[in-house]
Amino acid sequence: KNSNSDDIPGDASYFKGRKRIFQSVVQGRFKKAIPVSDVMTGHEFSRPLSNLPPHMILKTASSFIEKLSPGSTIAVHGDSPFVEVCLASSSQVIRGDQPGNEPNILTQSFEEDCSVFGGKFASSEISPSRRKRIFSSMPKSYMFDSQTVYTFDFYQNLFDAQSYALDLGFAKIACASILDG
Repeated sequence: KNSNSDDIPGDASYFKGRKRIFQSVVQGRFKKAIPVSDVMTGHEFSRPLSNLPPHMILKTASSFIEKLSPGSTIAVHGDSPFVEVCLASSSQVIRGDQPGNEPNILTQSFEEDCSVFGGKFASSEISPSRRKRIFSSMPKSYMFDSQTVYTFDFYQNLFDAQSYALDLGFAKIACASILDG
């Protein structure tokens, strides 16, 4: 939102009336079948974080992030801090389509369709929040196959890349000094 774009009118339309300030869409096929629980996303840092907020703010922020992305692992102290979560429990929307039937990622809005996973997803419509809870428990029985085209839609309203700050509503954390850069 409000950043460099190849589609300024489309972006303005997408973000209008929404709290979200960031969207990222990833689409493709896996080279080989892999358990859903083995595909992680997040951030890894090569050196310790500095100038961290007070412990109470960190604890509250971690709890808040855990509610948004169930199963998150947050380790901000130490030589190699990281935040990671199962990709399937952090994406706001997931689709699985046969090649040629996948959505155009430039359309900006996608409908959830996880029927490709079978099991609980095959017979009934599962909401994104329920899907997140199911996948956050890291079941090994669900797989990403190599034939399906998967679309992952991530959006959020917490991290503003323009100001490089995390706005938790109760606290705004400037991240540049924490990341030592």
